[in-house]
Amino acid sequence: MDASEYKEIAIKIKAELESLEIQQEDIERRIARLKQALIGLIPLSEPPDNSVIASYLNELSLTDAARQIIQASKKPLTPTEIKQQLLSMGKDLSGQKNVMASVHALLKRLATNEEIETRDNGLTYQWKPKSITMDWAEVINNLTNSSPGDAAVVPGALPGGEDSSAETPTPARKSRLIEAVRRSQK
Repeated sequence: MDASEYKEIAIKIKAELESLEIQQEDIERRIARLKQALIGLIPLSEPPDNSVIASYLNELSLTDAARQIIQASKKPLTPTEIKQQLLSMGKDLSGQKNVMASVHALLKRLATNEEIETRDNGLTYQWKPKSITMDWAEVINNLTNSSPGDAAVVPGALPGGEDSSAETPTPARKSRLIEAVRRSQK
């Protein structure tokens, strides 16, 4: 196999990964919405079977319940709205000394872990869609600093038809490659 065949394979793999990650995100959001619907329907059943919902809610940590609420929401939520939805879903918050402090702490953790993102200058939070975490600019940087023989390790990683086995590029070419990758990720 030559470098162009490796490049084609790499492009196909990247495209499939992106497609699968989008599908996974859609499925996870759908699951979260169905769980929210289940929680809403249980009190309406005849007779109400609170044991089902109670056992489900007891299994969820406060963080997992908030994660589910944020993931199911179609719009960014404030910490107060998250607290209200936790209460609405029947989550027992009596064990929390300061519920809002706990909500803010879990939101900070989720944001630090890049599961959620802030909106409106940090006033609201929404689910952060997953994306391929590979830093293509770093891949290019590593490839362009390697010798031509090393380029076969990750063939075809350069955008725009650039051959990874080409001789070491000038700083200007390297900058153009990195910028092209950054633009393609936006």
